[in-house]
Amino acid sequence: MKTVVFEVRGSFAHFRKFYANSTSLSYEFPPRTTACGMIAAILGLERDSYYELMSEEQAFVCVQIMEPVKRMSQTVNYMWVKGTKDLNGSAGPMQIPVEWVTNIDGVGKGEVGYRIYFSHRDEALLKKLSSLLKENQTYYPIYLGLSEALGRVRWIGEFELEHIDKSDELIELATVCPIEQLQDISYVQGGEGGQVRKYMRDRIPCDFAAERRLTGVAQVIYEPNGHPIMARVKHRVYRLRINDEPLYILPLTSRE
Repeated sequence: MKTVVFEVRGSFAHFRKFYANSTSLSYEFPPRTTACGMIAAILGLERDSYYELMSEEQAFVCVQIMEPVKRMSQTVNYMWVKGTKDLNGSAGPMQIPVEWVTNIDGVGKGEVGYRIYFSHRDEALLKKLSSLLKENQTYYPIYLGLSEALGRVRWIGEFELEHIDKSDELIELATVCPIEQLQDISYVQGGEGGQVRKYMRDRIPCDFAAERRLTGVAQVIYEPNGHPIMARVKHRVYRLRINDEPLYILPLTSRE
């Protein structure tokens, strides 16, 4: 099937964890629901109108970390507002700790970048997305989680995606992966001077229903430095070729 590939980049990001309470914790990458929101913004879909259109049954979404990232905590002053009379700031500030995602070198010394792989059952929607990205156009501005974290998009291309069986061998998976679809995860470096594999695990939202009701959650594994994950897949994996190099990816999904 045809797959649209593009990147989103910016100086910093904040992808709030859905289970965070008083402290605004952040994922180090956009979860599936956030990536779908970015695609909806490019297409000009209204807020809360696209959940069924971007459901796991309709849309194929993968996310790859392109730049090494880290999280840093900073206290942010918000306005204390209980009613319209407080909008002038008279009630004073309310301080909330917020996690920001930055390049590992820090803000101003690098940027955060993510590659998104997207396919859809609706070929017309996919064609419209490709057309907009090729012209470097988005209907709404792109934010990396918050309006303070302005982002930009970069078109990579449209590629043919293959669904193949690789369950009998260790392969390098370029994207954030649902951990339930993996087995025999390898933490071994690729020989002397090889890349260090620093795997992280988290729980992300994958699917929304009407009124932003969360209907799908997945445990995922990722490498914050952007290195691939070495593992065997339980079933089948997806492959595409960019610059004639094979790339193995897995979609973000709450279904095993």
